Amino acid sequence: MRTLEEADVRPMDLILFRGVDAVSNAICVVEAKKKGRGDFSHAGLAVTREVLDLPFLEPGKVYVWESTMSAPAGFWSKFTDQVGDAEGRDEVRFGVQLRDLELVIPAYEASGGHVAWSSFGGERPPDDEARAHLHQLYQEYGHAPYTANLLEVFGVVFPHVRHLRDAFDSAEDRLAHFRNHILEKAHAHGHREDGRAVEDSHHHVFCSQWVAMVYQSLELVDIKDPRLVAPVDFLAHPLFEEPVPLVPEDPESV
Repeated sequence: MRTLEEADVRPMDLILFRGVDAVSNAICVVEAKKKGRGDFSHAGLAVTREVLDLPFLEPGKVYVWESTMSAPAGFWSKFTDQVGDAEGRDEVRFGVQLRDLELVIPAYEASGGHVAWSSFGGERPPDDEARAHLHQLYQEYGHAPYTANLLEVFGVVFPHVRHLRDAFDSAEDRLAHFRNHILEKAHAHGHREDGRAVEDSHHHVFCSQWVAMVYQSLELVDIKDPRLVAPVDFLAHPLFEEPVPLVPEDPESV
């Protein structure tokens, strides 16, 4: 076990979570049966402002880039660890976001869960190259919602549901195309009231899919299809070290 201060967490390292809710327990049971290992139910990626230069990130801090649900207050906060996204939005977020890992660790522990760090042992890109690439990913996926198609998640371990997953995705893509392009003239350039286009299925991502997409995009890990990656799959790759549990700096904060 190590505190975040003791651990040498670097950008591109893998951050793993073990939740205790019914969904997390179900994921771990299925992973154990289908993958041979079921100790983690969620995954994120460590980043710092040095490689993702966004104004709301503090220099020297480690953030976890993940697709998850967060709500610092209100009704939905009862179903989260109550740590909001780093952009400072005091609202519910369900999708790709950045959160302060120093705050996440004690909050997750307080809910009965656990956080772990798996060091990435592969060659890392220079910071300037990573900055350009990760900023581009943020521009496209920085606010991507969590997948609306739960068959995406089930399809990771159950091959027989993938044709249904693809059919759902195809329908979602047709709807997005219709909304964003066919109705463009009638609906103010095909945008919703908030001014953002309706996302297609490619821009709805679950947790380990998002991490796999980043590794694939940077060509750090050979991943053929991010939609087929479960949280524990990374640990079967020789580039990832065995996870080290992360504990709060102040035990009384749990």
